[in-house]
Amino acid sequence: MEYVERIYWVTTKDGKRIPVKKDLWGADGIAMNEKEIIFWNAKAGKKHLAEGKKEFEKYPFPLFVKKWVVGWIPGQKEPIIKKV
Repeated sequence: MEYVERIYWVTTKDGKRIPVKKDLWGADGIAMNEKEIIFWNAKAGKKHLAEGKKEFEKYPFPLFVKKWVVGWIPGQKEPIIKKV
């Protein structure tokens, strides 16, 4: 597994530095083995899962690539995994 989310620091006109998050191909990470490759995007809560799906739709993934949006809900032991 490899993380593909990066944080860049940008300096504003008034000299403040702010972090800007950028996901490579809309993913926070990539996992693969000899049989499959999965791009995944983690979201906090159920209501943000659609945002992850929309982000993946911006990129022309090959048909064999799996895309997962993983929703973490406070208090639950397992995440919600939506395969898109």
